[in-house]
Amino acid sequence: MTLDELKNRHAGETAYVLGSGTTVEFYDPEFFADKLLVATNNSWSHWLPRVDYMVTKYHEHALTWCNSDRVGTVIVSRGHSGQLSR
Repeated sequence: MTLDELKNRHAGETAYVLGSGTTVEFYDPEFFADKLLVATNNSWSHWLPRVDYMVTKYHEHALTWCNSDRVGTVIVSRGHSGQLSR
C-alpha cells in the first residue's frame, strides 16, 4: 500500500493523533473508544486497546504490530529508522 491509497479515505472525519509521549494516560481510555486513532510508534499500547493506524519509522515495531488485531493499518518508512541511502 502507498500513501496515495490512503488519500481521502477518512475525508470529513475527525482523527485523533497520539504522539509517542505518555500524556495519553491522563485520559480515560473510554474517551477514545469510538474515535479514529492515529498513533506514532507504540506508546499507545500501554493505555489503549486498539488504534486504527500506527505510524512508525522503526521496522521492528511495524513487524510486531502488523498482524495484530489491535492495529488496523501499520504505516512504516521505507528506510530503517526513516533513513534512505541516496
